[in-house]
Amino acid sequence: MGEYLDLLQTSAEVVEPIELSRNVCRDPDDLMVLGLVAPGVADIVVSGDQDLLVIGKFAGTRIVSPRDFWEKMQRG
Repeated sequence: MGEYLDLLQTSAEVVEPIELSRNVCRDPDDLMVLGLVAPGVADIVVSGDQDLLVIGKFAGTRIVSPRDFWEKMQRG
């Protein structure tokens, strides 16, 4: 666990979410997650939230399930 935390501390970028229109997604609680995509440099969002997964892609960033992410990482 310590190695994981060290990796996050050295690699993570802290960003503030931008405000988005409520019609961007069907669950207003997910606006904060999507608001982090635009100011950050996210390649991918990993989520089990169906309201996010149904979007598939936002601002050029793919939204995938944990299983899809794991499978992609296994393939390299």
